Amino acid sequence: MNASRRIFCKLAAALAAAPSVTTASGGYPERSVRIVVPGGAGASTDSVARVPQPYAQRELGQPLVIDNRIGAGGAVGTMEVVRSAPDGYTLLVASLGTHVLRPLLVRDSAYDTMRDLAPITRLVDVPGIILAAPALPASNLRELISLAKASPAPLSYGTPGVGTSAHLIAEMLCARTGIELLHVPYSTSAPSFADLMAGRLALAFSLVAGVQGYVASGRMKAIALTSRQRIASLPSVPTVEESGIADFDVTSWYGLMAPAGTPATACVRIHDAFAAALRVPDVVDRLATIGAHVGASSPAQFAAEIRADFARWAPVIRAANIRL
Repeated sequence: MNASRRIFCKLAAALAAAPSVTTASGGYPERSVRIVVPGGAGASTDSVARVPQPYAQRELGQPLVIDNRIGAGGAVGTMEVVRSAPDGYTLLVASLGTHVLRPLLVRDSAYDTMRDLAPITRLVDVPGIILAAPALPASNLRELISLAKASPAPLSYGTPGVGTSAHLIAEMLCARTGIELLHVPYSTSAPSFADLMAGRLALAFSLVAGVQGYVASGRMKAIALTSRQRIASLPSVPTVEESGIADFDVTSWYGLMAPAGTPATACVRIHDAFAAALRVPDVVDRLATIGAHVGASSPAQFAAEIRADFARWAPVIRAANIRL
């Protein structure tokens, strides 16, 4: 008995002296949580994080700190999160463009979305939009398709870059309608809008966030939205489906992820906090002004949606032979 007691005491002392490991437990979060945004302040990715931030942190009882990390098409911010400890204290604002399209377009991507990251929740959907120069003799999609087919040279269109969701929307439209367009890629949407308004481009493809003022002032024409439903901030703009092309529903999503291996308890806690924030009328209204439709999904649902997007876009990219 004395020998057994001595062994027990030694084990207890060793356990007491062992360094503690911080994990997400029933008390999570016990300190501030960092949200890495792989884009600049004021961009749509940044807005999607900042608008619900104060409401979500109230639910969590700890600060949510936005950390903007710009570069390499979202890879810089993503790798910052992938390399972080999977303890629930570092999160990532992910998007269709950076976490489905980019891995499909880059031969040796620095990260694997489904292997290196844990989906937490979808936050919003943002539709794409087809825009036209004010002087272009087409005011709806049917007229645009007729004009493109009759034109001796392909109509030019601008996007914020090769392989962006805007670029792939244009490729999908060409494939579905049989028209040919000339892609002019830019580094962001802003310079393409300047050239569109000046008449140096015929068209521009973009996400709807940020275009409402240009359309309202008549500096560019809104031809069609790529979502299944119209949006409140541009109520008179029809969808591509309404314009006669069936089953054309393309939106870009934004959501929250964490490093792979993050405890499920932390993921669920973050999900619940943001789901509550996205039900606040002020959050819904403010995000609607940039064309975003809110809607949280569970971690399992979000993971399934991402896998479906990989399956959907891989053949489009192969058919268009797009590579970064």
